[in-house]
Amino acid sequence: MRPRQSLVARVIFISLPIAILPMSPGIATPLFPNLVYLVSPYASTILVADFNNDGIQDFAVAGSRPYSPPIPTPIGSLDVFLGKSDGSFAVTWGVSVLRSPAALAAGDFNGDGILDIVCADSDTNQLYVLLGNGDGSFVFWSRLDVHRDPYSVAVADFDHDGNLDLAVSDFGSGDIAVFLGLGNGMFRPLVSYAVDPFPNSIASGDFNSDGIVDLATANQGSNDVSILLGKGDGTFAPQIRFPAGSDPTSLKVGDFNGDSIQDLVTVEFSLGEVDVLLGHGDGTFDHAIVSSAGGVGASSVALGDFNQDGKEDLVVGNSYFESTSILLGDGHGEFVATSPVNTVVATGLAVGDFNRDGSQDLIIVTDDRVIVLQGSGDGTFGPHIPFTPGNAFSDMVTQDFNGWLSVGGLTPDSLGSGRWNVQRAAPDSPGRLACVDPRWRFQQ
Repeated sequence: MRPRQSLVARVIFISLPIAILPMSPGIATPLFPNLVYLVSPYASTILVADFNNDGIQDFAVAGSRPYSPPIPTPIGSLDVFLGKSDGSFAVTWGVSVLRSPAALAAGDFNGDGILDIVCADSDTNQLYVLLGNGDGSFVFWSRLDVHRDPYSVAVADFDHDGNLDLAVSDFGSGDIAVFLGLGNGMFRPLVSYAVDPFPNSIASGDFNSDGIVDLATANQGSNDVSILLGKGDGTFAPQIRFPAGSDPTSLKVGDFNGDSIQDLVTVEFSLGEVDVLLGHGDGTFDHAIVSSAGGVGASSVALGDFNQDGKEDLVVGNSYFESTSILLGDGHGEFVATSPVNTVVATGLAVGDFNRDGSQDLIIVTDDRVIVLQGSGDGTFGPHIPFTPGNAFSDMVTQDFNGWLSVGGLTPDSLGSGRWNVQRAAPDSPGRLACVDPRWRFQQ
């Protein structure tokens, strides 16, 4: 199947003021100037990177509103927030032409030294490649067809040609779709590889220490992990399977016992446990070391060294208990859960040093908010402001930033039609308005 290429949209720069949220009586002063950020409803995936090359970490967040009359299809959106030197963020760019964005990944796909974004849409069964402009805004460039329900994306150079490639876990069809990059933002037609049922997450690494990129997936339908060893020419060997507990979801690669060999960690949604598979360096792994994730419904995991002891730690989002747990590593593959750092449903997690103090901080995505927590360097995190938006989001990506911006009117059932209508609620409101006028070109 040949992917549809060169999907181009005209995007006009967005600049929106973010309100500093009011304090509630008795709540400690926030450690960041703006600690809670409104995003589009049902946000589910987040990506931390430097999109404007200023040396400060930024983030992109995506999500979608599900089917709801009179809207016949889900409505997705992607928002980019640029980091400031004080650890706060300002939204600079956003677009709502997707349906159900399920995963984000970053890389320089056209070789211009500027980070680009790839977004997997599980409703349209497509990938969208957005080329970065270097100022935090992006242009839609190409569209790639996958099989069914792309849930996760890995970016690496699979064939050693200097161009970044893509690997996508197709949850609904039980396979991996691999696209080899051409270095201009375009990709070769997909090549698929079978894995076990419902691959929920994908990661890349060098699991047999041969200098060639390999792939791993967490398979929720068969309770195992699949390893596909790379051959160096962009192709992969058939899967090798290793047991990984019940309902493995988010999968990450790290070195959890300090032997410089890559290991795997995944979380069990049903039992609320963390499974660590220690690597041997030859493409095989030990039986899983199981630690408590601090609550049932573990659905996302991220890595960091939160207490600065040189050992990798974990942060786990537990959706059933509405908590986010910090798990401190012992350097041997086991983890101990500390007190929850937040009492919200975490649909996405990311780690970074956002105020550049040398301690790793935490971003939690929860429905229509992004919460930034400052790390203290001892495994604990600062307070946040409990905040619930007063006005519900409606229609397209109708957002109320300080009560002055309303967006709507994009035809949701076609990528090639529709315009944005942007209206200001108050004539004297500050800031600049923005619009997106999709003028798409499709080339077969």
